[in-house]
Amino acid sequence: MPRPGAAGYQLSNPSMLDLTAVIASLEVFHMSSMAKLRRKSLSLTAYLRSLLLHPLQGASPEDRLFVILALNQMSDNFTDHHIISLAENLPNLETFYPSGFGITDSVFHSVARLRSLKDMQFLGITQFTPTGIADFISSLDADTNKGLVLTLWAVDADSALSEESEAFLRELISTRLDGKFSMTLWREAESEFDSESD
Repeated sequence: MPRPGAAGYQLSNPSMLDLTAVIASLEVFHMSSMAKLRRKSLSLTAYLRSLLLHPLQGASPEDRLFVILALNQMSDNFTDHHIISLAENLPNLETFYPSGFGITDSVFHSVARLRSLKDMQFLGITQFTPTGIADFISSLDADTNKGLVLTLWAVDADSALSEESEAFLRELISTRLDGKFSMTLWREAESEFDSESD
């Protein structure tokens, strides 16, 4: 029974022209697989990483216009070397969120050269010393780095700062840069087998 009104003029089958596009699309999907898509995804991620870390040698500071670089969920495999390379090749960074594992005081010398830096959040697992952090804060420019927010999101438990060190660093960044310092200890996720049983 035909529908009344404009709905009655709709066809129950798509036109041949529409079907050719659908068939072509299905053929492309048939040529791929999840494994191929995952390989392509990983290769594109590696390519992006190489673009971020290597092509900027020799470029003038004006050509390096990155001012925000948030690498959370980009790679947990970043090392001190990668963070140093990024800091040295992107001198205009104002916001820098590197991730990684086992990040140490050795990154501070290069990061301290970021004269426009206002927000530095280490998202990876850090192993900083109180002296290294204090030297970093002291080496920053009181004018250009004024208001810096320094956050350590995953401090390795073996490198945990004492309450006195944490209070000292908060006071140092506040008085020197009118900035803020905060940190959080990294804890591995507990499985249900790690917790006490009833």
